[in-house]
Amino acid sequence: MPDDLINYWVGHAGKNVTDAYSKLKLDLEFRKQVAQRVGLGFDLPSPKNVIGPNGPKIETEPVPEMTVRD
Repeated sequence: MPDDLINYWVGHAGKNVTDAYSKLKLDLEFRKQVAQRVGLGFDLPSPKNVIGPNGPKIETEPVPEMTVRD
């Protein structure tokens, strides 16, 4: 992975003179190719999050405390 691209992705591009010559900002296709090649290292969750309705609240009684015998 090119260092210039890492700096661009993390927001540190433009910090030195050579960053102006890399033209990464203009080369979207190159950035997409590198991103596809290196991957994320994890799977993104499904774009559709299925959230069901809230179920009935279950009332519970407090658990009685146990006594300790000496």
